[in-house]
Amino acid sequence: MKKYFFIQPRQSGKTTKALDIYRKSPNDSLFITYKADFANELCKKVNGNPKNFISSMKIKDKTVGYKFIILDEYMFFKNKEEVYENIVKMIDVETIYIYSTSNKQYNKYLYNFVKYCKEIGLSYSATLSEYSRYKGFSDKTEDDIRELYYNFLTDSDIILDDKFKKSTKNTEELINILCKEQYEVEILNKYLTDNLISLEEHNSIINISSHKLKLNGIACPNCGKELFDSQPDIILMTNPPKKHIECGNCGFEGYRNT
Repeated sequence: MKKYFFIQPRQSGKTTKALDIYRKSPNDSLFITYKADFANELCKKVNGNPKNFISSMKIKDKTVGYKFIILDEYMFFKNKEEVYENIVKMIDVETIYIYSTSNKQYNKYLYNFVKYCKEIGLSYSATLSEYSRYKGFSDKTEDDIRELYYNFLTDSDIILDDKFKKSTKNTEELINILCKEQYEVEILNKYLTDNLISLEEHNSIINISSHKLKLNGIACPNCGKELFDSQPDIILMTNPPKKHIECGNCGFEGYRNT
């Protein structure tokens, strides 16, 4: 399954481009947008089949029969997690096209952390567990981690195009109208904070990503997925010596003999 994500500012022709993709294979395409009335409006605009245009809330009704999925203003879906989990299970889908402005600015460190965790196969619960080792987190941080985890934006195989820039005339006037963050997101297309990360944050990501190389070939006793050595350079001097192990899928922790 190929995944293309075009993250662009407001009023940059996203929906028009999404409809152009639909027109290439109308019978094999499912066009999903954030509101039912807008889906109906777009369907009429291209003289399409109503069954091929839905709001995100109808995703459960569409599970098979489409080669191409087109998501319009995806970041504003209120059920992004449900949409994500349903689409990744669709076995017929060949390509996903996503067009959207970001709904907000995400913390750059949190974005990179979640992306690394997903790349090495950690479950959502294991990602939370890993994050809590390095930082305590508030309910808001946990919400942000969940929103980023169940999101195509952090998939390791996503083909991301975020280079679209708009002209920035009347900058001060727009900032006064929109506020600085909204201006940066909707006009400048800055969906990640541009602050530098700390050395501790950098090291935590490196530590997580190193797990990818430390899978140990042992099946998890709970779920059957492959375990990894969570502290590969540390051997407990017991009899026999042991290493700490974890499961990235279900969060199981234990020890193995060495």
